[in-house]
Amino acid sequence: MSEVFLERANRLSAARRLIADDPEYTSALALLAVHSAISWRDAVSMKLVGGVTKNKDHMGAVLVLEKQFASRKLNSDGF
Repeated sequence: MSEVFLERANRLSAARRLIADDPEYTSALALLAVHSAISWRDAVSMKLVGGVTKNKDHMGAVLVLEKQFASRKLNSDGF
C-alpha cells in the first residue's frame, strides 16, 4: 500500500516540475508541492507504522514520523 502513496507523490512532484517555471501557475505549484509532501509522508507512514496518520495538524504528523525514525535509528535528514 505504501507504493500507492509513493507513486502518487512522484506523479504530483513530476507535475510540479512541469509548471515550476511558469508564473501563471504559482498557486497550482504550491498545491502540488503540498500534496506531494503529504503523499510522501503517507508512504513513509505506511511503511513505518502500517497506516497513515489522520492528524489534521501536519506538524503533529511529522513529529510522529520523526519518533519512528529515531526509534529505528534511521537518518531523518531531509525529512
